[in-house]
Amino acid sequence: MIKQRFFEKEAKELEELENALNEKEALLDEFIEEHSNEEGLFYELKINESVLKKELKNATDLEDKEILKTALALLEAKNKALKMKNKAHEELELKAFHQYKNLKLNEIKDLIIQDKWLKSLKNALENKIQKRINAFISTLNEIISSYSNSLLELNKEVKESESKVLEHLKDLGVVV
Repeated sequence: MIKQRFFEKEAKELEELENALNEKEALLDEFIEEHSNEEGLFYELKINESVLKKELKNATDLEDKEILKTALALLEAKNKALKMKNKAHEELELKAFHQYKNLKLNEIKDLIIQDKWLKSLKNALENKIQKRINAFISTLNEIISSYSNSLLELNKEVKESESKVLEHLKDLGVVV
């Protein structure tokens, strides 16, 4: 809560760094998976920086060297993003820790009442209201479907049914 209230900018930056790290990890994983089939360069190979550098040194095929260079670049980019994210996380944690010491009584009350209790109460009330609205809409739709035929349509159907019944009664000889 302290991070969200006092360090919103830093928290957003950390989230962006986490997203960038996830993208780089996905790119690396996809690249490694692409070259990990039985004939692939990374088949049964534990991928880390030292292994990639060693394989690059020993590689003779030009295509293999390019694949290894690309994998190494992706791994280094991922590691750099991880370091940046970890550094930002540590800085944010440290700022939040120091902010605890500097909190005034009214800020503590605001954090607890506004940010913790009122938000959860607001969310609970919104959920209850939304459930009631959905139930009302459902009931209203049932009523609409039940009374979808107008009175004129119903009267027309009744007259058609009456005429059919009269025809059947005439056929039976009950009505002249």
